[in-house]
Amino acid sequence: MTSFYVLYVAEYILGVLLVLATLPYVKSADSLHKSMPNPMNINFDYSLIYFFFLCTSLPNFLSTFIYLHKKRAQQLYYARGRGQLKN
Repeated sequence: MTSFYVLYVAEYILGVLLVLATLPYVKSADSLHKSMPNPMNINFDYSLIYFFFLCTSLPNFLSTFIYLHKKRAQQLYYARGRGQLKN
């Protein structure tokens, strides 16, 4: 359970770096897609969607990290034998 400290943080950082690396390509591709009609006449601004992802990912990361830390502490407490009823 201790490995999540490294793995979860690395996964979050790599995900954010991937989004930031693809953002210039999405901005350049948006100009091509705006002229193309679609059956529902809906246009998505993917750079705006990426921005919302980046804004919401940090609070989600922090809340999940705190939850996992509390669960780790709980598991360590029970592993030490303190969580069992003593007769």
